[in-house]
Amino acid sequence: MLSEHKYKDRVIEIACSSGMVEEFSQQIMRLCENLDYTAISSCVDGTWSVGVAVISSAFHAEEHQFESGTDYGYILIGGYMDELQKITVNYLLTNTHEKKFQIVPLKIHRDWMNKTQEKFAYKCLPLNVANQYGWAVVSPCDFKVSWYGGTHEENVEVFDIPDEYSACIQSHFGDATFTINPDFIIQTPENYSIYIRGIPNKEYGILKPLDAIVETDWLPFTFTYNFKFMESGIYEFKKGDLLFCFFPILRNTVENFEIISQNIEENPQLNNDFKEFATARQDALNKRGLQPYGFQRFYADGRGPNKVYNITNHIKKLFFKEVKDKD
Repeated sequence: MLSEHKYKDRVIEIACSSGMVEEFSQQIMRLCENLDYTAISSCVDGTWSVGVAVISSAFHAEEHQFESGTDYGYILIGGYMDELQKITVNYLLTNTHEKKFQIVPLKIHRDWMNKTQEKFAYKCLPLNVANQYGWAVVSPCDFKVSWYGGTHEENVEVFDIPDEYSACIQSHFGDATFTINPDFIIQTPENYSIYIRGIPNKEYGILKPLDAIVETDWLPFTFTYNFKFMESGIYEFKKGDLLFCFFPILRNTVENFEIISQNIEENPQLNNDFKEFATARQDALNKRGLQPYGFQRFYADGRGPNKVYNITNHIKKLFFKEVKDKD
């Protein structure tokens, strides 16, 4: 049977018996219509799982899997966003009324991570979360950029690019850099800037993507994004490649922190937890010969060898909403 329970903190828990997959899928959709997520159940190799798709904003869900044949097929714990903030992308449409640079949510996968043995890199939760952190700007076409030394604008050449996009990617500032000129202006809520950077954990070869922070709550103009050649050569972009990404940051937050250093022994609880972690980690490393891809999951599960931590917003997955046109 499908059960529903709402807690005071507006978290909803939904469970179903292992023989009611189809009904579970339909009913959970209806139950979640007014939540910040929806869910679809599935069963693969005898283990139930739920795929979560966000409706309104970034969201993560805590997942509990159960073997087929047990009392419950799945429990999904999720919830409502406290407050939905909006970012508006204002396109500078030309006579063609076509958007040149599309924006998409970042995804978890990276080519080099796919090639690691047993795809072991994906067992690193901090990497996975960073990979998904924000929205990416997509290349509208194939193009190539070259640099063979020199500090002048003409020393960087953008070529093999369709004429309609020639103003979008240019050598502009010199010093082995080239510039992406998006065809949109971003507006964020008051006191929010956007952090602009390269695609997290993407290999750019001879290029270095340059980070920037722009106050987009008041600026009535486009920003640029820039790459710098770290060595001479040619770099090729393909249509559909992710060029760079952005995410909002609240001003007057980071700069209001101060850092204090101390000996770890001044924090007995942390020191004890650290020693237990260190011992368990070394034991796991000693077993690598027998279990080369074994994994403790302490961080992923928010626990230590002998302790479960009470964590606020432990993020295991991020779901950023697709960009949609205004009604």
